[in-house]
Amino acid sequence: MDSFDVVTLGAPGAGTTMFLAAMFGQLQGGQPGNGPFLDITLAQARMLQRILAAASDPQGGWPDTTPPSPVPEWEFTCCVRSAGRIFEVFGINYLDFAGGRLQQVLDGDAETGRRFQQRVTSAHALLGVLDGLALRYLLDDDPRAERLVSLGMRTIFRIMRTHAGGRPIHFIVTKWDLLADAYELGDVRAKLMEFGDFAALVQSARSGPPGAPAPLVRLIPVSALGFGFAQLDEEGRVRKTGAAAASPINAEIPLIALPIDVLAQAPQAQAAQAQAPQAAQAAQGQAPQAAQGHGPAGVVDQRSALRETVRSFRRQLDRFEERYPAALPDRQSAGDWSPPEAR
Repeated sequence: MDSFDVVTLGAPGAGTTMFLAAMFGQLQGGQPGNGPFLDITLAQARMLQRILAAASDPQGGWPDTTPPSPVPEWEFTCCVRSAGRIFEVFGINYLDFAGGRLQQVLDGDAETGRRFQQRVTSAHALLGVLDGLALRYLLDDDPRAERLVSLGMRTIFRIMRTHAGGRPIHFIVTKWDLLADAYELGDVRAKLMEFGDFAALVQSARSGPPGAPAPLVRLIPVSALGFGFAQLDEEGRVRKTGAAAASPINAEIPLIALPIDVLAQAPQAQAAQAQAPQAAQAAQGQAPQAAQGHGPAGVVDQRSALRETVRSFRRQLDRFEERYPAALPDRQSAGDWSPPEAR
């Protein structure tokens, strides 16, 4: 089973752990039609479930979402059910350098810095978590933006630009419900382009030399709790309204985009496309003849489970990109990558 490693960067309060809790909550039970779902260790599942349950309580306060030290690694497994069996398709490991742990790296903590350097250079992708409240202040020209932006966006953009290489770079805009009533994702993108390191990342993806590795940059609006659950009060603080049930928005999209983008940019992707005619059929929406009639979408083994998972993710990602055309600020696409045979 293949596994993808992701280094996650976020400022204190940006909502990194809350996002992971919402993502797990969206995918832990499986998608409609026995689609892909997530599994995780029991201890980590309970931690994420407690955080999401507390945050979703319309009458309760906001939970402490700080995971215990050392730097936590959230180890998810993407699975598919078919014909009474569960196939483990791939793993996704999020190494969480958000909040105080990012500050430890910046302050020169030797052990945290060593681990960060090792993991950020070997990761398959980088995930930046941008605080939607900070962005709302920034777009509103609120003076409180500066305090939140300094450690958050400026630092993350600088790290991303330094370490991007040819890997996917995903930016999550958290607390999207606090932004969407006044701004569109294109407004957020335009504001982010005012930051030199972010603009340089996008430019490198647009105009790199032919054949040279370049990052594929995505901007993904996410709300762990959904529209109407919380709002800004007169003092600009986030308060629960008590008027709506929690309903996450786009919480699954960062995970869905990850394997598609990583595999599309892998050097062997084009060769795999040519060597896997069955997978090529799958990318075009055709089920391989030998697999028809065996469980959901023809899943009979790990190879077909991988193929069908990528097809399912690709369809969901296409619908997301139609709703949010500004999500790809570099105007690239992961294309119609098809998976090679499962190892």
